[in-house]
Amino acid sequence: MNKSNIARQLSLVAYLLSVSFLALFVAFTMGAAVVGHIMMGGGRVPEAIQVVVLKLVQVPSLVNKAVIEMHYVITGKHSALLLPKEMLIQANLVHKFPAPEDDGYLLLSGIGATEGKSIVQLIRIADGQVIAKWNPDWPEIHSMTTGHRLGKKGSIGAYRAIHPLLLSDGSIIFNTGSSLARLPLCSSKALWVLNYPYHHSIELSPTGNSVWVPSVTEVFSTDNSELKDTIRDDSLSEVSLDGRVIKNLSFSKILVDNNMTGHMIGTSGFTKNLDPIHLNQITPATSGGSFWQINDLLISARHTSTIYLYRPSTNKIIWHQQGPWLNQHSAHFVNNHSIAVFGNDVYGSYSKPSFIYKEGHNQIYQYDFENKQTQKLHSKALSEVKPITITDGRLRILEDYSIFVEDTNNSRLFKLNSKGQLVWSYINTYDENNLGIVSWSRYLTKKELSTIDNIEKADSSTKCNFD
Repeated sequence: MNKSNIARQLSLVAYLLSVSFLALFVAFTMGAAVVGHIMMGGGRVPEAIQVVVLKLVQVPSLVNKAVIEMHYVITGKHSALLLPKEMLIQANLVHKFPAPEDDGYLLLSGIGATEGKSIVQLIRIADGQVIAKWNPDWPEIHSMTTGHRLGKKGSIGAYRAIHPLLLSDGSIIFNTGSSLARLPLCSSKALWVLNYPYHHSIELSPTGNSVWVPSVTEVFSTDNSELKDTIRDDSLSEVSLDGRVIKNLSFSKILVDNNMTGHMIGTSGFTKNLDPIHLNQITPATSGGSFWQINDLLISARHTSTIYLYRPSTNKIIWHQQGPWLNQHSAHFVNNHSIAVFGNDVYGSYSKPSFIYKEGHNQIYQYDFENKQTQKLHSKALSEVKPITITDGRLRILEDYSIFVEDTNNSRLFKLNSKGQLVWSYINTYDENNLGIVSWSRYLTKKELSTIDNIEKADSSTKCNFD
């Protein structure tokens, strides 16, 4: 074959590739336009075709789920729970752990290096000793979960024990995003599993007999049938410790009843926001005072960048503030006149740059009801430690004003003392190339742990042996 023929064939190949690329680009653009038109409520696409288009959009995620499932079946490892170090948002993380000067405990939820799946460990910070472990039977929990339009069943290789709450008998309650479960100490078998979407935070009620956890309701509380059928409605759910649903309060209805409909459907312009509220924290008030009563609920709604103080007994939102935090998490009471908020301070999701403010990292805010002022805490120290979790994030301000933070997207947890100095930093290392994700861990004080039966009294036995 002479050089001219080869040149012609190469030219033809290049032409065909260019045409194919152009065709794919046009198809992708048109497809995106069609999906956008459908999601915005447009009526130009016949309903039958809308169903087909929306099904096709799900194909990539279904393929990804199949790959995760296959990897789990072959290796027994939950690869979806790993963070490759080269892809970390935060680089050069420092592991400074244990910390002899800290008499607290870390209730760590994350993938275990030995187990290769999501487990929960109670770690004594002073010496780094694991004194208790909970190892869920994920295949069993998966088999007891059917999934829901607002909380997909998900892949068995991606289950996580989210925000575990340690109870007085040594059992824990956690959610998976598609279920809620209670797991006893030294058993992989759940005491009960609620087959319904529960998500984000889990907090004990003042009575100690139930928990408050975000969930969902079936309809969106407006008179518009299109919104009712398509938009996610988060809810405030109270569940007893034996797994009974006591309340499931529609948050969209609460907003409507309080003349705050604009908070959920008045901020997205011409785009239909399918998840306009996105509850991520419900914190019950365990005592009363001048600004709230016992059993009032402090609520964080990420997608409105708003903190609400809600009184269930009267169905009234008695206070709310939007910002300066943005897309925040982890709203908690600090004392009898102030609250703290973990400000992610980002827009969108993984946009670059993601941060709104010039500091370029997460912030901790304190709002004081007495003077109605909001201030940042330890901003200088945070600029050095630099938590930059785009999503998630946990915060606890202790009585001495030391601060615990989970930098979730970077698999890091750390504590600052009251002066803003780094006390310790824990990196959940999985292997040489990966970190194991963390899933809303907690800091527990020595006093709090003293109320838990048989934890500190039986160091070696409570670690448990799982086959």
